[in-house]
Amino acid sequence: ATQGEPCAMTSLIETYRFLGGLFVDHAAFAVQVAGDAPPDGRLNRWEWLCRSAYAAKDEAEALWQKLIDPIQ
Repeated sequence: ATQGEPCAMTSLIETYRFLGGLFVDHAAFAVQVAGDAPPDGRLNRWEWLCRSAYAAKDEAEALWQKLIDPIQ
């Protein structure tokens, strides 16, 4: 849910800020994670979420490897 009282996005933002995350307008080394818009239908959205989470895991792992071992 991204609207109304139980907004999941608000909870994620609060957690991100609690962990020390900051939002900026510009970053010298920005990373953009591409993704498709969520489809209609409950099952289709769950499948989309699972695929997106799995892809994000791979992106995060690749980014981490660049940080800890930049010469690859």
